[in-house]
Amino acid sequence: PPPAAAPPAAAAVPPAAVDAFCDLALCLGKRLDQLTPDDVASHPRCAAALASGGDGGGGGGSNGGGSGGRGITAVEREAVAAAAAAVKQALQARLAAGASDVPGRSYVHTAPHHDDIMLGYLPLVRRLVRD
Repeated sequence: PPPAAAPPAAAAVPPAAVDAFCDLALCLGKRLDQLTPDDVASHPRCAAALASGGDGGGGGGSNGGGSGGRGITAVEREAVAAAAAAVKQALQARLAAGASDVPGRSYVHTAPHHDDIMLGYLPLVRRLVRD
């Protein structure tokens, strides 16, 4: 029951928002928790994801101003921090789901290439063999 509760919370973050925030962090060479409101405002997909994420006030203010001489408000900082934390949690949930055990499950491989087996299933097989 506790593992089942984590994925729905992470599923609340749209995949487009995860992609946008990850792209921005990679482009800037920053971690998600180091992104600033100005960073997000300069990236159209992140600004749109933040604005549609339920905190329209923080996203709208970031879109309009940029750094243009005004200070960054606490609301904008909180909105970016909350969005980055949600994206981080969604990524962690994806990793946990991919690394979880799958006892009693059978896999049928129908691809024609042996490379598919080696590259696609080897990590899972190695984990299952160790256990």
